[in-house]
Amino acid sequence: MKRLVLATTFLAAPLLGSMISAHATPMLAGYLSSGGNTSPTITSSNGTLSYNGSFDNFNVVFENAFTSGTLYSPAIDLSSGDRTAAAGSLTIALTEYDLTEPFGITTIAGYLSQTPLSPSLSSISYSVYADATNTAFGMGSLIGSQTIAGNSTTPISFSSPFDITGPYSITEILTITAPSGGANDSIDSSVSVPEPGSLALLGTGLVALGLLIRKRQKRG
Repeated sequence: MKRLVLATTFLAAPLLGSMISAHATPMLAGYLSSGGNTSPTITSSNGTLSYNGSFDNFNVVFENAFTSGTLYSPAIDLSSGDRTAAAGSLTIALTEYDLTEPFGITTIAGYLSQTPLSPSLSSISYSVYADATNTAFGMGSLIGSQTIAGNSTTPISFSSPFDITGPYSITEILTITAPSGGANDSIDSSVSVPEPGSLALLGTGLVALGLLIRKRQKRG
């Protein structure tokens, strides 16, 4: 019995090792768009992006855009504060690509909340995509999309299954619309890719095997 348990552990170890070595360094990228103008795309391999300045009619504080989560459960987060004295729309796009984990069917989730300021926005539109071709800002699969009033305090939340069979990307796009008198806003959003249950069970099983080996060694 001890030999069987040990063999199972050794067989599982290379599997975990191959999963870790297959994980590429993810790339984070973002851009702004307003009034028919689009900013240059900024990219980062260290997991953090920032922007602070004027764009079209908006004064944008595009800060704390970063990757989060774990190796097997990636996520991206965005915090943004925006102000304008005139009517207009501003689109903020954030993407992470070269993701390789987790593997299999999982549920990708999008979340957005805002703190209404005075004067408030007319509306906020929020969409999340996953793309199996690993394209930056790819829109191969729509995870969810929703529009709320600019003075709403109700968060946006949705999720959808996605089959991960190779490198892929996740993207969130939010568009804020200001009325003629201008607006201020403070927004937080995130996209998360939870660890599939099969991988979690594998990890739990390995822990259990280790405990069983230790227990039998003590008996021996």
